[in-house]
Formats: sequence, C-alpha cells, structure tokens
Amino acid sequence: MNGRTLGDIDGKFTCRNSSVVDYCLCSAELIQNFTDFKVLDFSSLYSDVHSPIEISLKQTDQEVSTKCSDDTRTNEQKINNWTNEKSHKFLECLNLTEIENINSEIDGTTVVTQETVDMIISKIGKVLINSAGNTFGFKVSAGKKSEHRKK
Repeated sequence: MNGRTLGDIDGKFTCRNSSVVDYCLCSAELIQNFTDFKVLDFSSLYSDVHSPIEISLKQTDQEVSTKCSDDTRTNEQKINNWTNEKSHKFLECLNLTEIENINSEIDGTTVVTQETVDMIISKIGKVLINSAGNTFGFKVSAGKKSEHRKK
C-alpha cells in the first residue's frame, strides 16, 4: 500500500530513510476499503531502524469469511477484547525474535508465490495472536474468562 493511498502518495521510506521494507499486505477485495496509509515518524521505542506504519480501513456491512486452516486455537477459546490501556503491554509481549526471523525470511525471498505469502501471513498472525492472548487473556465459550498466565 506504500505510495498507493492518501497519506503516503510519495511512498515515504520506512527503514533508515533509504528503503521501503515495511508494508501492509491485503487481498484484492480489501484494497477498496483502505482509506489511509501513513509512515509515522521513527521512534526507538518501537524499533531500532524501522518507522511504524498506520493504516485506516473503512467498515462495510459486508461479512468477510476467511478460512484459517492452521489456527491451532479451539473454537471455544477466544481472546478478550482489545483495550487501549494495555496497548503498551501488547507491544512488550510481541515475540521480537520471531518478528526478526519473519523479516529475514521476507528479505531472503527471491520468488514470491501465493504459498510463500500465505505462510508469512500465517506466521505474522500467530505472532499477533500470541501477543494478544498473553496481553488480554482468553475467554471461554461458557462465558468464563480464563486468567492470563505469565510465561
């Protein structure tokens, strides 16, 4: 989306003011829902060399169904709702080693196939889900919320 939407028409650099290695992937069906993409100012709080990106999507009444075949969570286990008060904890719970491994894998990819994209998206999703679960805890389908256990 970098350089293709309002907020970043010029394609601002995202890494060391020299490259665009941070980006947002989406399906062709979702492109129409993007309203804004911004490369924010660098902050050493979030990364050693990468600038954060921010995306805005418009909401539609259309239901989107996505098949997640490698989702190891059971249907009964869902993550508690996001709260802004815990957003810093969410960032702290991100597995930075795994994120670096994913970045290295992306950098080392010479031929991009649908399978490669799906695998990387799956890995990114797992990192985000793990951080969310560790931050917000899980609720059980019977209405009981499981307590967050610190690892």
